[in-house]
Amino acid sequence: MQKKAIFFVRNFIVGGVERVLVSAVNTLSKNGWKITIVWTGMVEKNHIWQTISPDVQQIFASEIWHLKLSEKPQNFCSKFLWHLRSKLIIWLNRYIAKYIPDFNTYDYVIDFKNGSSLLYNIPLQAHQKRIVWMHGAFSGFQKKKKFQHKKLFSYDKIVCLTEDFKNQFLQYYPKYASKIYQIYNPFDLSLPPINQNEEQQIKKMQPYFVHVSRIDTDKDINTLLLGYEKFITNTKSKTKLVLIGDGKQKNHFQKMCQEKGLDNQIIFYGTSQFPYQWMQNAKALILSSYKEGLPTVLIEAQISNCLAISSDCPEGPKEILKAGQAGILYPTGDYNCLASILSDVDSQNFNKEKYILCAQQNLYRFSSEEFIKKFNQLGM
Repeated sequence: MQKKAIFFVRNFIVGGVERVLVSAVNTLSKNGWKITIVWTGMVEKNHIWQTISPDVQQIFASEIWHLKLSEKPQNFCSKFLWHLRSKLIIWLNRYIAKYIPDFNTYDYVIDFKNGSSLLYNIPLQAHQKRIVWMHGAFSGFQKKKKFQHKKLFSYDKIVCLTEDFKNQFLQYYPKYASKIYQIYNPFDLSLPPINQNEEQQIKKMQPYFVHVSRIDTDKDINTLLLGYEKFITNTKSKTKLVLIGDGKQKNHFQKMCQEKGLDNQIIFYGTSQFPYQWMQNAKALILSSYKEGLPTVLIEAQISNCLAISSDCPEGPKEILKAGQAGILYPTGDYNCLASILSDVDSQNFNKEKYILCAQQNLYRFSSEEFIKKFNQLGM
């Protein structure tokens, strides 16, 4: 009998969680699962959303409740009404099972974004497993209020992304040991085809370091830029820094770089559908975050045979980079240390092959085969 899983997802924008979702549902669908996504909030039909397999069924809760959500509005009044509608949709979703004809036939009912779809309100059949997928660091889980913990503990399984999260959870909540389960994100470990137009842009930028992520507060762009500025000041290197991505702080940091006269060396490229190509041709990828869950970009760098440099933030980087054996870690926020690392990597004497080799030897952890094997065990 075909296994079935239904994913409830609060919203869809551009980010690591969205890429993980697409990878997960496509992997499961390809391996014979019947997969349905119920969108319980706003969906931005961007280039990531467009890669969802046509075999994956999609249901828009806002359309069921005739409260369609469009792009986020700009003025205060419209924003208030938009938030009111989104909250109402979430509240109504406790009744949504009645509007999905085969809902009772699904084996796994999954709240994919940290419990934001409130699936503990939906009554299930005895055979169905209620699962919540946690994407952040354990510290974020701890910060939730007691009543939120109570709701999360009502799920049959709590899926986390890292062994570090799992171990900390067991330390603080041993009586819920049977509920916690760790699954790494699934990846296609083969590289996508090269896009010739993007390749031309890449050639214009070389040589360069690359940063691929949202340009937002938690990504600590300030440390990244200070570290790079000190590196080029000390070495007079011609190696650029290219930032791939967009975000709330992009204009702020772009203006800051212009005022310092660094706009020819620090390039805010914007979003790209081909991040692997940028990593393949970079001297190194840099991740400078304050906190992460399981940062997708470090795994993508390893697939691309690109050296990864990351802040040692909680809690994914150390695990992905094998405690500094499969990539270089620096203390979070330490731009002096980052500048020193960039100087070493930029020099011809630095041997980065040992890091890349270790990364390649441990990539199997993030394969589709490992993901399917662990996912199948959720029903045990």
